[in-house]
Amino acid sequence: MIGKPSRDTAHGRSGDTPSSTDVSLREYVEAEFAALRTLIDERDRQYSAQFRAAEVAVTAALAAQKEQVTSAFSASEKAIVKAELAQSEYNQRSNEFRGQLADQARTLMPRTETDVRFAAIDDKLAAIVIANDGKLEALRASSEKATEANSSDIKGLRESRAQVGGSHDSSRELWAYLLGAIGATSTIILLLLRLSGH
Repeated sequence: MIGKPSRDTAHGRSGDTPSSTDVSLREYVEAEFAALRTLIDERDRQYSAQFRAAEVAVTAALAAQKEQVTSAFSASEKAIVKAELAQSEYNQRSNEFRGQLADQARTLMPRTETDVRFAAIDDKLAAIVIANDGKLEALRASSEKATEANSSDIKGLRESRAQVGGSHDSSRELWAYLLGAIGATSTIILLLLRLSGH
């Protein structure tokens, strides 16, 4: 053991007194142990300081990471709220547009049905025009006949007036004009009644 004097039995020494080499070796070993212990203590302090520094750095990094995650989560929540709001507004506008399209589809007439109805109206108008053309032609012909008849009546009245002469001539001429006007008016009324009766 260190610190106890050793006996050198090989050289025949006995006794408890240490030799000078033993003392110097012991001092040397103790000095070495002391230096080693100082080195170990120094290294232990360095490792402890490094460990504390690493621990502080890790704690700071975790705190920074936590803060980044929190701010990213907050920003993400805000973005989600904005996106949901925008989507809600878009859905509302889209629903309004769909409603307008549904109203149009419900209230507006389809093109094919419109074409069929307009074709039917065109056919009816053509038939009415043809019928009215025929009626107008008949009306014109009867009006011409009535005018000719009135003209011949007026001519006959003029001749009779020329024969009778005198004061009766003017009253007869007045009566003739009056009868002619009544005949023309009644002819026009009859034609109008025929047209309105279809």
